[in-house]
Amino acid sequence: PIKVGDVLVFKYKAIAHNVVQVSEEDYNACTVSRPSPTYRSGNDHIKVTSSGRFFFICYVKTPLHCENGMKIAITVQ
Repeated sequence: PIKVGDVLVFKYKAIAHNVVQVSEEDYNACTVSRPSPTYRSGNDHIKVTSSGRFFFICYVKTPLHCENGMKIAITVQ
């Protein structure tokens, strides 16, 4: 289980992908409807500071990556 204080690590090719933290609605629609935390380093470390559900998608230029499954929902205890 993921807990408050843990660090999420996303590793990917920065030239081709990113990680955007979105709302559940945007996660389900594979869109970014408002300014959202966006990570682009290819080696992102995100410290978990609260419990709840969190949603991340890849959204490089189009929603295609997200629509093809490059997304994750996590529950923090």
